[in-house]
Amino acid sequence: MQFNDTEEELVENHDINVTPFIDVMLVLLIIFMVVAPLATITVPIELPTSNKEASELPPPNPVVVTITKEGSYVMAENTISLENLASEIKQAVAQQDEELVYIQADKSINYEQLMTLMNLIRSQGIANIGLVAEPEKALSES
Repeated sequence: MQFNDTEEELVENHDINVTPFIDVMLVLLIIFMVVAPLATITVPIELPTSNKEASELPPPNPVVVTITKEGSYVMAENTISLENLASEIKQAVAQQDEELVYIQADKSINYEQLMTLMNLIRSQGIANIGLVAEPEKALSES
């Protein structure tokens, strides 16, 4: 726009100013980049791969909790009720160098029972949980 003292008509500018639009889009992009990792819900577990060898050796006497096909909990070849399981796990982990519990579950148990056990373990302050899987070559041989 030009302002002249002459009586000429002002010429309209038909271009759209996209600078504010780009600014808003960049701010939204930054917000989404910061918030997106916080919005995901993750369970802090280590899933073992079944198609290659483990890179770390497990502790000599690992704490292993087994869920049988019938739904009972077994630790060190002793069947334990769910009410006593928390204290047994806490005692067993206290004797180890690192706080790590392995869960070994029959493939026919339901997901809710596995999550109940994992929540019980995490309620004892143990964040490292490993899921035991059968190696792939053992599965292909049978």
